[in-house]
Amino acid sequence: MTYEEKKDWLWRYRRARKKELYLTRELKEAELDYGRMTRTLSSVPGGGGDGQALPRAVERVEKARQALEAQLLLCDDLHAEIMAVLLCLEDPDDYEVLDLRYLHLKTWESIAAEMKLCLRQVYRRHLHAMDELEL
Repeated sequence: MTYEEKKDWLWRYRRARKKELYLTRELKEAELDYGRMTRTLSSVPGGGGDGQALPRAVERVEKARQALEAQLLLCDDLHAEIMAVLLCLEDPDDYEVLDLRYLHLKTWESIAAEMKLCLRQVYRRHLHAMDELEL
């Protein structure tokens, strides 16, 4: 695999986490709408709705919850798959750079600070790790 293909393979986890965050917001929004829906129900006669607003709100919450649970499972699977490949790296520093970048989603600067290296060394370490990575 080329460097770009390896990088794209590793970024799958990041994309999955972004989708997880999106689905979490969708679930919270659906739950808020559902909460407002149940508070507005009262014994006072109201307008001419079709009477299905509450079941639709419940269905929306349930769909959002199921989508989030499926995405969480996907994230766990991707994390385990990437971790298994990273653990095959011989140099612990190579492992740490890739782990911090692709599984902990840290910036280059925070990786450099955490590893107590200069930014140039982190880049060099990353390039070396990507060369050693076998997919």
